[in-house]
Amino acid sequence: RPFGVVPSARVDSGQARTPKHGRTVRRIFDVIKTQICTIAISFTLFNTVRLPREAFKYGEIPYLVIYSFWLLVVALPTTLLQLAIGQLSNQDPVGVWRAVPILRGVGHLKILTSYLCCIYSMVYIALSAAYMIWIGKGTFPLKDCTKLHMTPNGYENKMNASECFNSTFLAPFTEQPQYLGVMAILIFVLWFFLPIMLYRLHKSLRISLVILSPIIVIVAILLTVFLSDLNILSNILESCEHWAPLSQPYIWHSTLVQALLSTQIVSGYLISAGGSLYRHSDVRWTSTFVTITNLLSGWLSVFLWQSIGGEGDKDTSFIAILVLIYQSSVSEKRSKEWPLLAFGLVLLSGIITVLSLLFPIYDKLHRLTGDYWRIFACASSALGTALTVSVLAQGLDLAAVLDELVIPVLAVFTAVVEIVGFVFIYGWFYLTVDIHFITG
Repeated sequence: RPFGVVPSARVDSGQARTPKHGRTVRRIFDVIKTQICTIAISFTLFNTVRLPREAFKYGEIPYLVIYSFWLLVVALPTTLLQLAIGQLSNQDPVGVWRAVPILRGVGHLKILTSYLCCIYSMVYIALSAAYMIWIGKGTFPLKDCTKLHMTPNGYENKMNASECFNSTFLAPFTEQPQYLGVMAILIFVLWFFLPIMLYRLHKSLRISLVILSPIIVIVAILLTVFLSDLNILSNILESCEHWAPLSQPYIWHSTLVQALLSTQIVSGYLISAGGSLYRHSDVRWTSTFVTITNLLSGWLSVFLWQSIGGEGDKDTSFIAILVLIYQSSVSEKRSKEWPLLAFGLVLLSGIITVLSLLFPIYDKLHRLTGDYWRIFACASSALGTALTVSVLAQGLDLAAVLDELVIPVLAVFTAVVEIVGFVFIYGWFYLTVDIHFITG
């Protein structure tokens, strides 16, 4: 005991508690950030754009009820399965099939599905960005979207939103080449800028989602508070007696596909995230939270766009929500700040969508090529730029075919084969033992 210093038991115990307390606080913050990432993933274009468009086709309440049914019956257990597999194997959507090598092709189909979804999602993001730029720097309505006619009440603009899109950024190259040029530049920038947000894979993804999640929630709240019409929402709820669409097989198939898309089951994101973002999470609670957030996000998105769009029939084309934003803003004579916010919501949602779709692709590239994966990612961005511009040059027909025919077939097929492969080939007994092992 030099200098007569006597150690204090109280001081020693306090010093021992400090590192433990620091780890506990850090653990709590990690859990919060993980749940924020889960909330962000529920605001992809699949929920904010695709689901409302499909609901407008078949009827809002019947569609949402069946969608909720598929979320609980199919999406919840499949989400649990994918997260558990990701935690156990710490592999990408292709490598996870080492347990059942005969079905490794399913993983490649998931990667292909992610890439195809990226291609037509980029069209949506580029259109949103283009209209934000044009509205921000000019007048609203746009000059090229104005067709004045004399009426008893004075001059009125007779060009609707669909005509506006078809005469500007969706115009044929032979008629308006400058608009396709602008779109090509935006698509190029998006394909090469957004991957930078995944520079360090899951670490960069976590940071990006934690930043984007509160922003998109705030924008959605602002639009809901200032633009929503509660009378329209009450009319929707009063129309709940119209359940005839339930007898149509198409609505059941559409809602099943929507549930698989909303929860990211089709893309392999949950498998890659299971071994990275969610590696310390309880898969039972995480899968439940994923289902709940997608359930709430889906219902709120439909009510938001329905109330903003007003009464009357809604456009159900591929760009239905963009048409709704522009048309309702013109009809209600809103200042240009509100369409800017609405297009911004779609843009943020699109960024989250692309990040979640590219993550399993880059995860696979990283495992295949090591430190050279970024070079191959740049090559995939160049190919994606060319394919997206080609899709846009053909009009939206090709994008609609991808969204309404190709992706649904891939979504259902891969989900069915995945469930059959792990439950019946790998074995239900071994699967339950593995899940009990990781959940304690």
